Formats: sequence, C-alpha cells, structure tokens
Amino acid sequence: MVDELQAHQQMQLQIVDHVVLNYSSAFYFFVSKNRPELAAHLRQGLDGLILRGEFDALFTRYFSANLETLSLASHRHIMLTTPFYIESP
Repeated sequence: MVDELQAHQQMQLQIVDHVVLNYSSAFYFFVSKNRPELAAHLRQGLDGLILRGEFDALFTRYFSANLETLSLASHRHIMLTTPFYIESP
C-alpha cells in the first residue's frame, strides 16, 4: 500500500488513519488456450504453495514490513462486498 501511494503521488491520494477497507479480489494468470497444460501446471503450483503455507510465507516476506508500518490491527475494518467475485473451491 505504501509503495502504491508513493507510485501515484500525482493523484494526491492519502492513507486514512484508523480505517481499513477489506474486500475479496482475485488475481489472474492468462495463458493461451492452446497451452492447457501450462494453465494446469500454474494451478497445481499455486495450489501446492497455498497448501504447504509457502504462499503466506512469501507474502509475509515481501509485504510484512509495509503492513507493519500501518498498524492495521488497531484500525477499524470495514468489509465491502464484491458481487462479481466468486470464491474458488
């Protein structure tokens, strides 16, 4: 979040103290329809990372410093609904 704020300084955005907006979102990898095996390998690899806890470990490694500076645990969290987001099984 801090990196995004710095990257878009021209937009005059700011972080609002003590409020966090939470919402579900997705991140997609697109591959050629002619490469279904590549899509399967990506899915298998990502699912494996999640099951072994490595995905969370990588997230923590690269983003925890920025998140800690924000002290999110002490903020008011507002959960937003995203009607077009469907949780994958």
